[in-house]
Amino acid sequence: MSRMGKRCLGLITARGGSKGVPRKSTRNLAGKPMIHYAIEVGLSCPYIDRVVVTTNCEEIAEVSRSAGADVPFLRPDAIATDTAKQEDAIKHAMDWFEKHGESYDLLCLLQPTEPLRKVETLNRGFEMLDAHPEATGIMSVALARSSPVSCNTLRQDGTLKEFINPDFRFANRQEKPVFYDLSGVVAISRWRAFRELGTFCQDTALFMVVDPIEAVDVDEPVDFVLAETLLGHGLTSSLALAHHVGRED
Repeated sequence: MSRMGKRCLGLITARGGSKGVPRKSTRNLAGKPMIHYAIEVGLSCPYIDRVVVTTNCEEIAEVSRSAGADVPFLRPDAIATDTAKQEDAIKHAMDWFEKHGESYDLLCLLQPTEPLRKVETLNRGFEMLDAHPEATGIMSVALARSSPVSCNTLRQDGTLKEFINPDFRFANRQEKPVFYDLSGVVAISRWRAFRELGTFCQDTALFMVVDPIEAVDVDEPVDFVLAETLLGHGLTSSLALAHHVGRED
């Protein structure tokens, strides 16, 4: 049983057949397979009792086991397609453990696409949940890299008409609202709450702000190169990056 006195399953979802970055879970990222970063954080976290990888791919399963994760089953192909939802894979894993007599109080999702995640940050999420028994979960957010007030869909006529919110057309960065993106660095839910709601983004969950560098999400090739560069230079925080480029914080 974990430090909180509650049993927690650390679940890593890694589907074979990635299109954005082929074989990204097992691809070498700054010296080791990308999925190893999530596994190592999960195994180092004192609040997690078991780290399990759910995948449909034998290669991912083998690479995951080599880092110490458990892969007790392979995910059915029906919930491992390009259009399959991650929530379906999570529910399948929860069903499997309940069917095999393993009970847990908490569920922690460790997406392998956040390789800059720190165990200290994950620990902070568990401590936050422990301090707020009324909360059903903790979900991390990070400062958005671009403001939604400067984003829009494209018009059929090819013009920029109404592209920018008129209230902020001439506003500088400091005058625009501050927006945050959901981040998969920390995603913790009480087991029963996820069963009922089917999501980590719950109305009764609390948000936790994390460093934008830590929240780099590897989805496209440019993200992979960015993560590899940051890890290769040991730049795992915004402060470290600011010092690296010679800029005062």
